Formats: sequence, C-alpha cells, structure tokens
Amino acid sequence: VDLPRNNVQKVRETLDALQASKWLDDPTRMVAVEFTLFNRHVGQYIATRLVFEVPPSGGIFVQETFTSFRLARYTKAGKLGFNFDWKILALELTIVLCFLRLLSEWREGITDALQEHCLKCDIRRASATYPTTLQGKVLMHL
Repeated sequence: VDLPRNNVQKVRETLDALQASKWLDDPTRMVAVEFTLFNRHVGQYIATRLVFEVPPSGGIFVQETFTSFRLARYTKAGKLGFNFDWKILALELTIVLCFLRLLSEWREGITDALQEHCLKCDIRRASATYPTTLQGKVLMHL
C-alpha cells in the first residue's frame, strides 16, 4: 500500500480502511515497511526497511535494514569553493583502467600458459606414438 506523502488526513483514512477490512489477521506472517529519507545537511539518502515476522509459535521478530547512499556523487564543492570532484572522478577512472589492464595481462598469461601446456601434451603424445623419430625433438622442447 502506498501512502501519500503530504496529506496526513488521507494517510489516516487509508490506515483506518485497512484496519476496518482486517488487512492484518491471524494468517498474516510478515509485514514489511519501506521508506526513504533525505538528509539535506549531508546530502545523503537513507533507505529503510522494517520487517515484522510472526512465526507460528507466536511472538514477533523485527528485522531492520538501513542503507545510506548519495545519488549525486560529484556535486560537492571543496574548501574555498573549489570543486575537486573532477579529481576524484579522474582518480576513479585511473583505478578502473589499471584494473582492466591488469586483468588483460593476467588473461594473456593464462592463455600463454595453456597453449604451452597443450604443446607439451601434444609432444608427449607424439613421442609416445613415434618414440624413435621424435625423441630428440621432445627433449629439446621440454
């Protein structure tokens, strides 16, 4: 159920209607309440989730989750009004590019090692099949 944000009377009417229709009854096992708040002073959002569980044995278990995040990442001005967001962005891009380069080199190394291993396996198979003709070549490659 979505409750309106700015109309308290409408919220009360909706909750009263839910209560009158026995929206929560004995078979209800879980109710989740989710909402998001914005803190203007720090420029962050807080997503909140409250879960109320009723096990068959009775009682209520409450689980809460709070996640804070910023949607506008590069909008804060630094000291003296200078904006350092472009430096942070450049640093993050540099880190991502270095990681991609490292991943590429790692992949090439694995590919080379696999090719070398397959070549050794082929030479061993060939030497086992034709031991007199390829024995000298096998020793040179291994």
